[in-house]
Amino acid sequence: MPLTRTGFVPVPPGREPGFDHADTYRDGGGSRLYVAHTGADRVDVIDCRAGALLRALPGHPGVAGVLIDQDADLLFTSDRAAARVSVYRCSDETLLFRAEAGAHPNGLAFDPARRRLFSFNLGEPVGEDCTVSVIDLGSRQVIATIPLPGRKCT
Repeated sequence: MPLTRTGFVPVPPGREPGFDHADTYRDGGGSRLYVAHTGADRVDVIDCRAGALLRALPGHPGVAGVLIDQDADLLFTSDRAAARVSVYRCSDETLLFRAEAGAHPNGLAFDPARRRLFSFNLGEPVGEDCTVSVIDLGSRQVIATIPLPGRKCT
């Protein structure tokens, strides 16, 4: 299926160009798109129905990953330049906590049954010594770091 442009939503520029992952949260009245605005160190929040920027969630240095678990009402970000992840209650965008991750966290995955967040880290220097940080939401900390040996992750 080809993509079709249906509109354009202007957002304020960052100090540098660049966007990364995005995900959608659906509530009773519509949906919001959360976009990692890497060059602005923030997550832009877009009203999908109105096609308009609602606000930004600031304080995410080098944000790369955005992941939403609708059932758990959670929004996760990987703040690459800060080597951490941030966890929000998505419905009201309340920051619940931040946890350290490995060097240059990027992609995210969530296991709702075990309430564990997986941060796939690009390593230092980027592309070497790649790891996965396993963050337990109950204790709010990394409970395991898994090396990804023999893998270049650039």
